[in-house]
Amino acid sequence: MKIPFPLKVPLPLRDPTKRARVIRAVRVALAFLTILPARFRDGAATEADVAAARYAFPVVGLAIGLVLATLSAALGYGRAAPSLAAFLLVAAWAAISGGLHLDGLADSGDGLFLRGDADRRLVAMRDPHVGSFGLMAIVLVPFPTQMMGDFIPRGGADARAAATVYGALGVTIAIFY
Repeated sequence: MKIPFPLKVPLPLRDPTKRARVIRAVRVALAFLTILPARFRDGAATEADVAAARYAFPVVGLAIGLVLATLSAALGYGRAAPSLAAFLLVAAWAAISGGLHLDGLADSGDGLFLRGDADRRLVAMRDPHVGSFGLMAIVLVPFPTQMMGDFIPRGGADARAAATVYGALGVTIAIFY
């Protein structure tokens, strides 16, 4: 059986305009989701730039996941205690993301468990100070969640990398629905 090979294969991102948009989207997503500084020729990124960069969120999630998977593998190779490894991975994740996810988690904890009507909950979520329920959410959610990865005998680093990709992909999907 002979399979014909196409003579002209279109190369992705050959158009400089499309390539520039993709590179800008990745840079905006890196600047938004991490602590990595990014300079833009035309000033700071706008809300429209962040909205246009939503397709690059899974790419940045993959990059963060690969960094955390490498750290997880190094800690496993060094035979670090599982609880110490979990703490270091969560701390590294918080440092890389600038605490973005932990801030959202704290705001969610403050808003979900506060007594009162919806307006009072929204005010608590918009308040830049962390309340009691936000602190409890920060303490009770990330560390046990990260420690669950220790029950994965092999591929724990792969599971952590996949979790960050799926998390960023979930944000991208949630934007559309």
